[in-house]
Formats: sequence, structure tokens, C-alpha cells
Amino acid sequence: MKHQIFFSIDVEEWFQVENLKKAIPRSSWSNQVFRVEGSLRLILEIFETFDIKATFFVLGWVAKRNPALVRFIYDHGHEIACHGYSHNIISNQTCEEFRKDISDSKNMIEDIISDKVIGYRAPSFSITDWSIDILKEAGFVYDSSLFPFKMHDRYGRIQRKKTIIENNIFEFDNGLLEFSLPVLNLLNINVPLAGGFYFRFFPYWLFRYGINANINLKNNFVFYLHPWEIDYEQPKLRQLGCLYKFRHYWNIKKTRHKLKKICTDYGSCLIREKALILRGG
Repeated sequence: MKHQIFFSIDVEEWFQVENLKKAIPRSSWSNQVFRVEGSLRLILEIFETFDIKATFFVLGWVAKRNPALVRFIYDHGHEIACHGYSHNIISNQTCEEFRKDISDSKNMIEDIISDKVIGYRAPSFSITDWSIDILKEAGFVYDSSLFPFKMHDRYGRIQRKKTIIENNIFEFDNGLLEFSLPVLNLLNINVPLAGGFYFRFFPYWLFRYGINANINLKNNFVFYLHPWEIDYEQPKLRQLGCLYKFRHYWNIKKTRHKLKKICTDYGSCLIREKALILRGG
């Protein structure tokens, strides 16, 4: 039997990425070419081929413009979770702005799928201590934003008390569950893994080694990807700085093939199902 991991997709348009923020201002989003549906349908076809069920963290901005696609994903047995509404880094928001951002998105998505949304992931994994309480107040059961890699400028830091429930799954002092993103510990240094750019950057054999190393330690492994990471025909922005261009476009032509390989090698389980089991529901 294949080892099971948590497959997750952060549903956002190619131009909503933080790396492109300076080149594509938020005020111009509505004037861009929308490409997320084509990429998502391709991902869904791959998942169906390999009988993979995934958690889709949907941006409210996208859900508002394509509710039928969100419902289509839900009707095919996948979990719909929340990625906020406007893809703003949490630390750039006030408490009230954040409360409105997640509430607007959560309520809209629940209306679309006629079901409760219990999971959240912060844009760019920018979770903060103060946002944990607001997520709990808004009715979320779990968060999946904590990436324990200190060298990334956008990843959030959590200082508040948490209890280990299972390896890579924590409970905060207010009862909110945290499905942490996995790392690979090499020489006492946490090397980022999980997915996204790291999935594109590392050769597949090394990425697979990292998954298996986590599994051997009985760690829960959360894999993530963005639809734009399989879209090698998306517009290429020449005005980007070298680092941002590298982060966004590196190895993008190989992602589809690598996604099929990870679907071949591992089975899947939904974060929602695990969270509800841990909550006794």
C-alpha cells in the first residue's frame, strides 16, 4: 500500500503571486488574462487519473469570478478550504482588515459549495501569533501555514504556546489545529521542502527522499502546489528582478511531469478528514 500524504493546491491566478507584485499592481488584476481555470482542470485530470483527493485552498477573489469551478472541484470529492480573499500578507493587514478578508472569503465559498469551510492557509505562509485567535473566532478548525524555515522573508513566525498532537500537527492554546509544512533536517538545518518552488527546484529523487525521510520519522507530510506552476504558457514578465524571475519561472515546464510522478508514488488523504478525526467529529 502506498504511503499517504496531504496533497494541497493554493488556488490563485498567476498574477497574484507576491513575486510579481511590483510588476503587476493589485489595481490591474481585473485587466489581466485569467488562466487559473485551465491549469486547475489539468490538475484535476491528473488527480482523477491517479485517484488523488486534495485540499484546495481557494482565494476568494478567484471564487467570486468562477464559482462554478469551485463547485466543480467540490463535487469531485476534494476539500475546499480558504486562502483569504485578496492575497494580502497577514502582517501587512490590521486585525480588522484580516478579520474582514477571511470572513468575506469563507462566507462566499460556503455559499458556493453549501458546506462548511474549516481550513485556512495564509498567503505566502505569512501566519502571525495574533491571527491565530481571529481564525478561531471565524470558525476555522485548522490552519496550514506554519513553515519552519527562518531564512524566507515572508514566512510567519509563531511564538505562542502549542502542543504536539502528532508529528507536524500541533494544537495552539486556543484549540486551533496547525498542519505544519514539512522540512528536511540536514546537519541540524531545516531545509524547506513541502512543494511549490522547492518541488520545482529540487530533482525529484531528492524531493522523494525528503518525503520518505519524513514518513520514516512518522511525520505527516503536507504537499502544496499552485496552478500557475504547471502553466508554462503564462505571460513572461521581463521587468522582474533576477531573484523574483528565478523563483517564479524556474523549471516550470517540468512540473506537470513531476506532479504525475508524486501522484504515482504516494496516496492521498484530506486535511479536513484528519482534522475532524482529531476533533472527534
